[in-house]
Amino acid sequence: MKRLLIIILLAVLLFVSCGKGNSDGTLPPIPETTDVPISDTFATDEPILPAEPQIELVTHTENIASAAGSTKTFIYPKVSIPESAELTDRINREIEAACNNLFKRTVPGAASMVNGGSEIVYKTTDCNTYIHNGRYLFIEFYVTVDVFGAVADEMPSKAYSAVCIDMSNGVPLYSERIVKDLDKLKDALLNREFTLAEGTELTDNDISEALIQYRVDYGIYPPVYFDGKRVTVCVELAKLQGGYALFHIPADKAINYFADEIIT
Repeated sequence: MKRLLIIILLAVLLFVSCGKGNSDGTLPPIPETTDVPISDTFATDEPILPAEPQIELVTHTENIASAAGSTKTFIYPKVSIPESAELTDRINREIEAACNNLFKRTVPGAASMVNGGSEIVYKTTDCNTYIHNGRYLFIEFYVTVDVFGAVADEMPSKAYSAVCIDMSNGVPLYSERIVKDLDKLKDALLNREFTLAEGTELTDNDISEALIQYRVDYGIYPPVYFDGKRVTVCVELAKLQGGYALFHIPADKAINYFADEIIT
């Protein structure tokens, strides 16, 4: 009997001990949990734009072939981005390449012509630049070409070109990245919906024939320049027609034909 009482007493003591909380008889508090904050910063593919670059126009002249009387003169922007020498070099190399490509397209086989007795004076007469949204560098070049010799009548007397460079990575944006719908743009140019700034004596047939060269399947688009207020589109003409015609498109109409992120 005593053994049974002892067992019962021990069971009661054990029950009281397990249910006992703090010294005042309350249960221990539930530990508070701290939520891990969710970051509101997400990874993005948006490029880090450089600080406002410094731009100066420079002039470079050199002989064509070995003839002292035949020269090519380039006027072009030289860009300096203080925080990135590599990006600066990449952009400037693209600009220099654009100058050389324009020369080669305008006066193909220039060295052979000069060595054959012709004299060529190629000169950039004007170069304009515009930076859009701190990112896109637009450049346009105006060129005159004087050729003396047997092939003079076959060469254009002037040339024009434009280039756009994404300054976040130094990559050129060719016109196929800028033009939304080439056929729609060609129709508008042919229908004289925009101001014809140069080439006012051109007939509709002249423009129509010139526009044939621009084709999506060949990746051939007209040069495009944007100055913040209007877009300039260059239609390159056949050699005997004088070089090119320029059309001006106001910015409020340009959004129908060109990529929004590049001109708005």
